[in-house]
Amino acid sequence: IYVPISAQAGYAQHYLNPVFVNSLQKIFIPGMPYRGNRFRIFEVDGESMEPTLKQGYHVISEIVDREYYHQIANYYVYVVVTIDRIMIKRLFFRENEFVAISDNDEFFPQFTIKLQDIKELWLVKRKLDWEMAPPKRFEIKV
Repeated sequence: IYVPISAQAGYAQHYLNPVFVNSLQKIFIPGMPYRGNRFRIFEVDGESMEPTLKQGYHVISEIVDREYYHQIANYYVYVVVTIDRIMIKRLFFRENEFVAISDNDEFFPQFTIKLQDIKELWLVKRKLDWEMAPPKRFEIKV
C-alpha cells in the first residue's frame, strides 16, 4: 500500500479505517519480497534525513507490533505515525520514549516521542530513489 505525501495527513488520522486504507494505491514491484498488509510504501517529505533519504524518495517499511516497541533496533530508520503527522527518523529507545534522530542533525535537532503518542511504527526495509549516478569517464584501452 502506497502512502504518498498528499495522503499522509489523512493517513495519520484514518490509519485504522479499512475504507481509507483500501482507497490507497497498491503497488506491486516484481522481485520484491514485501507483500501484504504488513508493508507500506511511504513517500519521503522534507530534508531532515538527507543525505540518506531525500525529498521524493520512497521507503518500503514493515509494521512493528506494539508489544515489540521496546525491542527496536536502535539507530535504524523508522516511519513514525502519530495522530497529527508522519515522520521518518532514526530511533533510540529509552525508558518509555524514543529519541528521534535526523541524519541532517545540524539543522534538525533530536527530540523525544512518548510511546503512547505513537499510533504506528514501521521499520524501513528498503529505499527507492529516483537518482542515477552521473556518467563516469573511462580511459578507453582497446
